[in-house]
This record gives sequence, C-alpha cells and structure tokens, in this order.
Amino acid sequence: MATRWVVLLLLAWAVALVVGFVLVGDWETTPGTASPAPSHWPTASTISRSVEHPTIVMFAHPHCPCTRASLAELAAVMRDDRHDATATVVFFAVDASAELDTPTWAAAGDLPRTRRVIDHGGGLAKLFGATTSGHLVVYDREGALLFSGGITGSRGHVGDNVGLRSVLAQLTARRGQPTYDVFGCSLGGS
Repeated sequence: MATRWVVLLLLAWAVALVVGFVLVGDWETTPGTASPAPSHWPTASTISRSVEHPTIVMFAHPHCPCTRASLAELAAVMRDDRHDATATVVFFAVDASAELDTPTWAAAGDLPRTRRVIDHGGGLAKLFGATTSGHLVVYDREGALLFSGGITGSRGHVGDNVGLRSVLAQLTARRGQPTYDVFGCSLGGS
C-alpha cells in the first residue's frame, strides 16, 4: 500500500515537472504585443536622430528580466564595425520619481555610440509604437523606417536569431527582414 502511494506521488511529481516545462517553454517563445512603428521618424520625438548615420532606438523596461538579453544583442550590433549607427536606449519609468539605478541601466551606459533616456510615463514608447520591452526601431539617415521588432529569439535568450540578423543586414546592406517578434515584458508593467 505504501509503495502504491510513493509511485503515485512520483508520478504526480513527474507530471507537474512536465507541465511546468511546457508552460515555461510557451512563455519564453510567446512574443509580446506589438504595434506598428511610424514609417518615418516622428517629428514630435525628443530623441535626436542622426542625419549622417542610421539611428537605432530600443525601448526597455528597467526591471524586465528579458531586457538583459536585448541589451546583450544590442551590444553585438553596436560593436559591429561594418556600420556607424548610433543608438538610444529608452527606459520606461512610471513617473518622474522612478529610480533607474538598475543593472540594465548601467549595461546600456556601457554600450558604444549609445545614449540612455528615461521615458517618464511612456510617451516616447507610444510615439514609436513600442509596447514591449526590447522593441527596437532602426531609421535611416533620411528618417525612413528600416526595421521594427525584437532582436532576441525568445524571452531572455542571447544568440543568433532572425531579428538580430535582420538589423545587421539592414545596417550593412539594407536587405534585412523589416520586422521580427519582440520577446519581453509589457512596458507598462513589470
């Protein structure tokens, strides 16, 4: 009788593990919501756009665990010497008193040719159609949209993926895929 209970408990534990792995896998590979980015640089933007080089803007939630992976992929883009793009990482903040002393804020500050901006209340994100942390837009020097989407293959994972390859292709040869799914947390939540 005791053996039967042990077997049933082990079986229940195994089923719980399988269900847990399936749920985590689904969460990791389910993209966040996306809105279309403007086809031309929004004139109301307070972010400066280069007229000499392509401009990259990434929207990030400072407490999203997926932001680290997005920043790691942005670091790969910004360290690629085949282009001369500049970047701005826009960090979502609920209000003006929000504290952004986070590892992701520090990591963005270490990227070459990259500035950091705080988006109090999410107005900049809304202007560019960004609703998910890790959403990245690339505009050419004339202000035309080249790419809008994410540069990670799933939530929190660094490595070769369609979004990263597309951004690099757009920056170097103007032949990449123009969109890709964004994997991250909602910019309005944590």
